[in-house]
Amino acid sequence: MNVSKLRVLAVDDEPELCAISKEILESFYGMNVKVASSVKEALKVLQEEKFDAIISDYQMPGASGIEFVRELRSSGDRTPFILFTGRGREEVVISAVDNGADGYVQKGTDIKAAFTDLAQKIRNTVIRVRAEMALEESEARYRSMIDGSPLGMFLTDEKGYCIYSNPRWQEMTVLDKDGALGFEWMRGIHEDDRDALKTRWDEAVGNSTSITYEFRYWRGRQVRWIWGHLAPVQDALCHTTGFLSTNLDISDRRKAERALVEKDRVMSKASSLVKIGYWIWSGEGDLYYSEGLNNILGIPEGSQLQHDRLFAAIYPEDQPKFIQTMDTAMKNRGESEVEHRMVRSDGSIITVRTMLDVTSSGTGRPLFILGMVKDITEEKKQGQKVQEKEDLYRIVFDTVAEGLVVRDSQGKLILCNAGAAKQFDVESGEKLVQRGIDETHLVMADGSPLRHEDLPTSLTFRTGSPISDEVRGIKKKDGSVMWVKTNSAPFFKDGVVQAAIVCLTDITQIIEAEKRIRESEAKFRLIADNMTDYITVLDTNFRITYASPSVHQLLGYTSEEYVKCSLSVLFTPDALQQINDRVAKKLEREMRGEGRPDLPVYLELEMVRKDGSHRWVGNTIRFIRDDGGKWAGFIVASRDVTERHRMDEELRRSDKHFAIAQSLAKLGSWKYDIASDTATWTPETFRIFGRDPSLGAPNLNSLYDYFEKDDLPKFREVTRLALDEGVPYDIRVRIVLENGVRKTIRMISDVKTKDGVPIEVWGALQDVTEQVAGEHVLEEANRKIGLMTGITRHDIKNQLQVLSGWLDLMKLDDQKNQTLLEKAFKALTNMRALIDFTAEYESLGTKAPHFIDVGKEVSRIAKETPMDSLAIINELHGEEILADPLLVKVLYNMVENAKRHGGKATYVRFRSELDGEMLRLICEDDGAGIKDSRKEAIFDHTGFKGHGYGLFFTRTMLAITGLSIWEEGRFGEGARFVISVPRDRWRRTNDQGNG
Repeated sequence: MNVSKLRVLAVDDEPELCAISKEILESFYGMNVKVASSVKEALKVLQEEKFDAIISDYQMPGASGIEFVRELRSSGDRTPFILFTGRGREEVVISAVDNGADGYVQKGTDIKAAFTDLAQKIRNTVIRVRAEMALEESEARYRSMIDGSPLGMFLTDEKGYCIYSNPRWQEMTVLDKDGALGFEWMRGIHEDDRDALKTRWDEAVGNSTSITYEFRYWRGRQVRWIWGHLAPVQDALCHTTGFLSTNLDISDRRKAERALVEKDRVMSKASSLVKIGYWIWSGEGDLYYSEGLNNILGIPEGSQLQHDRLFAAIYPEDQPKFIQTMDTAMKNRGESEVEHRMVRSDGSIITVRTMLDVTSSGTGRPLFILGMVKDITEEKKQGQKVQEKEDLYRIVFDTVAEGLVVRDSQGKLILCNAGAAKQFDVESGEKLVQRGIDETHLVMADGSPLRHEDLPTSLTFRTGSPISDEVRGIKKKDGSVMWVKTNSAPFFKDGVVQAAIVCLTDITQIIEAEKRIRESEAKFRLIADNMTDYITVLDTNFRITYASPSVHQLLGYTSEEYVKCSLSVLFTPDALQQINDRVAKKLEREMRGEGRPDLPVYLELEMVRKDGSHRWVGNTIRFIRDDGGKWAGFIVASRDVTERHRMDEELRRSDKHFAIAQSLAKLGSWKYDIASDTATWTPETFRIFGRDPSLGAPNLNSLYDYFEKDDLPKFREVTRLALDEGVPYDIRVRIVLENGVRKTIRMISDVKTKDGVPIEVWGALQDVTEQVAGEHVLEEANRKIGLMTGITRHDIKNQLQVLSGWLDLMKLDDQKNQTLLEKAFKALTNMRALIDFTAEYESLGTKAPHFIDVGKEVSRIAKETPMDSLAIINELHGEEILADPLLVKVLYNMVENAKRHGGKATYVRFRSELDGEMLRLICEDDGAGIKDSRKEAIFDHTGFKGHGYGLFFTRTMLAITGLSIWEEGRFGEGARFVISVPRDRWRRTNDQGNG
């Protein structure tokens, strides 16, 4: 095997290291090396070319060496793969081997030793992998030949112990792969053959000789005949290492031998039948026939029936079918049956059933054919009529949705359809017939036990008349009752009722619906007539159609008087206006499909009593809808809140200063009454939730709508513990306001109990959005710094490796010293730039974010920075952004990018525009622009090393405070950078509501 001219693919993100690898492996070890700077590039190369081996670095942008080998192995690529990297940790080595790498070589400062080790590892790995693949191909061919054999085959060791069997042997013995091992297969040998075969088998194994054998084998419940051959398997030294058993199922041959004996018996029986005729046609062309066949065909006594005449007697249109059946019988060497017409000697046509039986020789040649013929003309006519009626009856009986049951005069079920079986929780009608139906399976309409004489069939047998629309209940397995309407009819024969047919129609849903309606009406009437609050029902014209008696306690009217009053009499003008505004708005929203039909409208209104005095009443208004979902009126629950209204007014006055203090601290408080499901909020609580105070505090279910989907389960759980067990809580959750603004709040509660039962929950909440943002900034900054530290350390180590490599090569080739020295100094310069950038990146995210006036900062940059012929145009108007203080450096970097890379640029412009509620901060110039293929690469720490890390720094800094940046200019027309600022991260000067 020639491995001196191996083709090797080297993958490393450092171009200098790739150059060194190619130079050394080609110059000193005679290999042909191609290089790739990334996994993506390497995969593209592998689609077009084949290599003897692959060497790859571990840590690279985009995908690591571990991910590279994992993708190769998952696609079936077996090319030898060696990890060649400076990462020397044990977990890296283990991960490489676990994912399919064939070897691992560690880079070091002694480059000659490292590449000597690498070259040797490449050669050895290629030799080993090629040998393994050749062996696998050889084994696969051998295994394929045995597995695909139509013969049952299995291998044993030198003692006759089965160690492998092919699929055909497993199929013949009905054993699985493991069950066929050892001597277990011998258990299936017929007991009459087992001892003899075991003796011969042991002798063959003991003497290393071949044998042939036949035996019977139990295949499931069938006995099969098997012919087999056992031969020894020997190695190169003629030592027996095992045995190969080859087996063939010969059951069909044995069956054919028995068939000859059976045919003789059939011939004897057929000749004794008077109404059945037969003919026998020998292979030599002789035809024998019985007297019965003469009678069937009306052939005169003494006439000779030749072969041609017998065939001509078959009705012409049925001859092809008869010939096909004959061919099938001869081909299968067995029995076949065909129904056909024949023409009698008098010209009449009859229908017969002919059974053909063919006896063949061992070579497959037919010896004789037996044809047994039966006249079924009358049977056929009557059968067709009966069958037509039965088919129609069966279709109706089986497909009808209702349950159908037929019981005879002895009370025994004789027929049930699938519908009845389903109603009585039985698998099929046949099973229901076997089980039967009695009084224990049914109940009366009132739920009382049913007697045998009350069965629908019993009533029919007793009266002899149909029974209509009787209601009975069927007891179900789960304890429920299915209500059915029964209709039964008698079946008379000779004036006597022989059977009763019962139809069972499921009416459970109808009965349950009627019951729910009655119960609902009764409960509503009971509650409405006895509650302290009063209930009012109004139609779509706002006319009162019902008022509960308790209206008298609150307003002094009787129910009858109240129904006759108009709303203008009962409410003050301000109250009427509130009703019109709120209800009309809700109706408009619902007509547009924007409303929440399940949410009531709550209004506290000033009402006029019968005596002219005023009371404050809390009204919960719900919409009534008909079955089609159409608005049909209102139902209003009203409660006297005059005293609370007065106390609330006093409380509002006394809490004014407290509300101011809460607003300054962004701290709200609330109280929730468990029994009434009502809450009280302070003004600051309303402000934090962005809720209109005129709507009042929401109940608990409505409050859930404010919470972020991921945080809602946590809030539900702490609320449950507080309401059920009196457990206070202190949690931090996220909410979404109606205008889409997202906030983070901290909620602290305490629970008031009575006799150990929670009755009220008190609490306070604080808007901690900016605090959480600061925490996220710190976390993101720490993550970014950790990432940058790893990236920078890796890059510096690579540069040191490059420097070491070039210096080592200087020792090997004096003519290249000058060029190699220049490359070494360039590597040192790159290292210095990396270290400087690390110091700058380290400060990222160390200070809390605050609002920065972007326009002012752009103006200051324009004054302090010499721009030569490049003008700075500032079109910003008081936009302030909540960001890291280093945003100022980002603005400066954007100006510097236009100056350094803009080419012919004459200006750089800063402006803003709105995208919905999102602010787009735009920096654009009229320079050369950026190619589409580079628009994302300029933000990557590896994608634009020739121009520093400024834009990578910019995107990282902005992401810490939830901002994003991209480039959308046109190449040749100028660059345009867009910073996207979310709704809660920006505001304009003197416009605090946007922040």
